[in-house]
Amino acid sequence: MRYDLLEMMDNALNGVKITGIIERMNSKFVRMVHESSLINIMNSLKRFGVSPETVEREIIHMYQQEMMLKTEAGLKHLTTAEGFDRLSYSIFKVFFKKVDPLVRKEEGAQVTEKIGHDIFDWFDLKLELYNDYSNLPGVMKKICQKFIEVGYYTDANVLTKVKNKHAKEFYFYEPGKLKKGEKTHIGYVMANPVIYPSAVQLFQQYQVAQHFSSRTIQAYLEKMNLNGGEIDFNPGEHSQEKVVELWWMQKMDIVRRN
Repeated sequence: MRYDLLEMMDNALNGVKITGIIERMNSKFVRMVHESSLINIMNSLKRFGVSPETVEREIIHMYQQEMMLKTEAGLKHLTTAEGFDRLSYSIFKVFFKKVDPLVRKEEGAQVTEKIGHDIFDWFDLKLELYNDYSNLPGVMKKICQKFIEVGYYTDANVLTKVKNKHAKEFYFYEPGKLKKGEKTHIGYVMANPVIYPSAVQLFQQYQVAQHFSSRTIQAYLEKMNLNGGEIDFNPGEHSQEKVVELWWMQKMDIVRRN
């Protein structure tokens, strides 16, 4: 199916140049993420009998309201941090409103995981996979660098020692534990992610959000035959300047058996 929203985006993004990391994002990245988001939510909503045309109209209307715009010309703001965030919020807000509340969290997780895989493939890092897991933090940092380059956030880091904010104890990344099939932990720190405002709003409203970079890292872990994800993460408990996620990870076959 051809989506009018994507055609409007292409017209709006045509000729846009990156003029700075925060003010302007990579237009090809912007287009890819929104296209992946739109296609995946539409595929999900098909099972609930929702019309794609209705969804598109509601997304465009909500985006215009969020950006206080009167016409589709507002899509020219797509490569600003605010524009990217507001359109992403509009897409997922409409999606979460339409999907059955009983399976909203599950559907949201499936959609965002697929988007994470699309982003990982788009980065085309040609990463070597290491069976001993010793270089996993370094590879995660390479993924972070790609997000910095496209203007998704200003800085990021991967911590092999991170404190649990609730228990006040430290967790360590121990590759030897992964090799033995045991669970280990790692920290992921972001500075000024562009979707911070929408992630906070969506999580407050629906207890699930996009978390594009986190789902991209999760896609990498799956290629390493690892399951993993954030532990008790609520974006609203962090400042935009420093978002810290505590992650667990373990071999997939061990997780399945448990």
